[in-house]
Amino acid sequence: AVVQHKRSPEESDKDETKNGSCSSSTACSPNKKAKIAMPPAVPPNLMNVEKYALDEPPSSPSTDEDNDAIVTSPCLILFGLHPLVKESPLKKLCQDFGDVQQLTVRSAFASRYGHVEFQTVEEARACRKALHGAKLLHKTIMVQPSKQQQQPEETEPQKESSSTTTATDARTTEPKTTTTTTTGESKEEAASSPQN
Repeated sequence: AVVQHKRSPEESDKDETKNGSCSSSTACSPNKKAKIAMPPAVPPNLMNVEKYALDEPPSSPSTDEDNDAIVTSPCLILFGLHPLVKESPLKKLCQDFGDVQQLTVRSAFASRYGHVEFQTVEEARACRKALHGAKLLHKTIMVQPSKQQQQPEETEPQKESSSTTTATDARTTEPKTTTTTTTGESKEEAASSPQN
């Protein structure tokens, strides 16, 4: 006959913390801390530089056709930056691809992202082609177009201006006034003729 030994709750908690698992029937040890993903360690000689250098180029560079279809604005967002990345060296890296109008780096939780605005769309496409999927400070960068795209002129609300012309209708002898607006609408009004 096999004799089974009953465990006390304290003994089972000790075994669970040793195994690294918690059962739903018992509470986990309060000494157990949640694991937070820390960024890869970067030596100071790579961080304290005038201009960052890529660790690795993109593993599969995007084609020109892909960039033309994806990038339609001179504004890009750089995702997956190292939490300790600085604006000045990153701006100098981006200046290799064109005239950088503005660059900002912001933090979101444990990661950083950057917003860069170039002078032209072609410069933004060159930046995306060179940086999308590349490694900078041991982290892979993802480059996407910004949602803050410039609005085309056709979609801007048109200011309504009007011009008034007076002409006589060929079918009648009464003069009529036509008002035309820039939105393409025209209104005809019969002009009142002086009574004789």
